[in-house]
Amino acid sequence: MMPDLDYFQWGYHFKPTFCCNSVIQGTWAIYMNVLSYFNGSFPNAGSGAVNDEIQFKFGQKAGAYTFRLLCQTGLVYAIITIYIDGVSQGTIDLWSAGPNVYNVVKTLAVTIVKDGEHTLNIKATGTTGGTYYVATVGWWLTG
Repeated sequence: MMPDLDYFQWGYHFKPTFCCNSVIQGTWAIYMNVLSYFNGSFPNAGSGAVNDEIQFKFGQKAGAYTFRLLCQTGLVYAIITIYIDGVSQGTIDLWSAGPNVYNVVKTLAVTIVKDGEHTLNIKATGTTGGTYYVATVGWWLTG
């Protein structure tokens, strides 16, 4: 299990994805890359397999929020599903045409139904480009 760290960045509580609480499935590793924005690193689902998944614990009040994911996009990246407390909040497609693009912020509307501690899962569930790689730097909620 990786440590539960929470950073304050850009005015928000930012959860670096290299600090996930649990690896549910897959080979997640910290891949150092000088082109990524946060601390020069991001975790990469190196196996690139469907259903690779990481989990985070966080505290939050009930409400409607925007989930923001700082990530990398490119030809080999997956469609991921975001779950909060086991409920799918929707998908984010990390695929993009052409060379890899770093420091992309993808957003998704999410709902938290009760105050307290929650779990957030990021899971590779689909593909546009034929592989299931995931490269994320971190996430935060606004709203």
